[in-house]
Amino acid sequence: MPQLNNEINELFEMSQDGKFLKEESLNDMYDMLKQLDAIEERFKEHEAMATKYNSWQEVLQTQPTVFENLETTREEMTLRCLMWRSLNEW
Repeated sequence: MPQLNNEINELFEMSQDGKFLKEESLNDMYDMLKQLDAIEERFKEHEAMATKYNSWQEVLQTQPTVFENLETTREEMTLRCLMWRSLNEW
């Protein structure tokens, strides 16, 4: 569980990369979208694993693990992906 939490934290750090917010990155829009899609795909896998772990903990009647950055990472990923996809469509 700590490893999964660390990997979620790593994805959060990747999503916070300043290149995703710089105007100069518009020249590499497809590369930015590709990178964000890869990060988002990994995040969704980790999110599904966290949910699976928590459901197993419920079955075993143990305290569910709190994945600290899961919600924050989801929000940041959604915002970054939405922004870049909207810019691409526009």
